[in-house]
Amino acid sequence: MEDHERPQEILRKLEECIATNPWMEPAILSQRIRRIALENASTKIKLKKLIKLSDATVDALRPHTACRAGCAHCCRLPTLIYEHEAVVMAEASGHEMVRPPYRSREEVLTASLTYYGHSCPFLIDSKCSIYEHRPLVCRVHHSLNDDESNCEKRLLLGNVVEIPQYDPDIIEMPYHYLVLARNARETWGCIPEFFPKL
Repeated sequence: MEDHERPQEILRKLEECIATNPWMEPAILSQRIRRIALENASTKIKLKKLIKLSDATVDALRPHTACRAGCAHCCRLPTLIYEHEAVVMAEASGHEMVRPPYRSREEVLTASLTYYGHSCPFLIDSKCSIYEHRPLVCRVHHSLNDDESNCEKRLLLGNVVEIPQYDPDIIEMPYHYLVLARNARETWGCIPEFFPKL
């Protein structure tokens, strides 16, 4: 496919997905997320509902993505998670979790660059060993490309390649908001910072 055709092809995929799943229309999905955020429920329950919604979104996108079992390019990107997600990963895997010190978001983002191109410690034989317990950022990440070639290019340090996606921020930003509203100083960092011994 020629580069000038790619945006039209991506748009076609998104339109097809939304036509089959009208609840994925961004305005409708955003309204659904707002209702979850305003529910009279604990933050823990709200976060679980957002995770369930992210899984439904990615399931709907799956026929249109390049993502397949064994493709692990995104598992070599700096993946930032919260402490509560690391706790779930530790319980699921049986691996010891270390709590990094609290740092500002800018410090965390700067430190994350050192993990660019390094495999996630939970990636085993190109598969996620804790797939059912993976953090939200891993759940919403996907590629609407026809194949994984652009994902591979993104791993070349200094070569920023935009990966076409259904906007993951629709779910990810409210998730961040709920976490930070519950505890503005919850530790945030790259997966290897929580699991340095793997």
